[in-house]
Amino acid sequence: QLEYIKSFDTTIESVIFEDNNLEIYSFTSGKNKTLLGTGSLKLFNNHLEFETDTNKYIYNIDEIDGVSVAGKSGVLFRFEDKAFRIRDNKAQRNNFNSLKYVLMINHIKNRKKGENDEFLGI
Repeated sequence: QLEYIKSFDTTIESVIFEDNNLEIYSFTSGKNKTLLGTGSLKLFNNHLEFETDTNKYIYNIDEIDGVSVAGKSGVLFRFEDKAFRIRDNKAQRNNFNSLKYVLMINHIKNRKKGENDEFLGI
């Protein structure tokens, strides 16, 4: 799997990964997390997109900090002054593979910096 990520062409402008029925939460230090909604997650070569029935949240990969795996099936990242967690919907477990998002986002960031993929966030 790591070789697939390392050899992936980050110039492709179509959807790289997509998962449905996920929850997204936002939180700031010392405050409770807030459920922003349940919806679909898409990773592109330049942004991460989370879409609910009523909202679309777009996070530019260049502005995402500290992306990591959170728990068994969650992605944790910082964007601007907030932290976000994306995970499986509690009611319907989908076996969401958060690791593939963390690895690919780090791969994309490394390529943009002209760095090799010795560190992919794991």
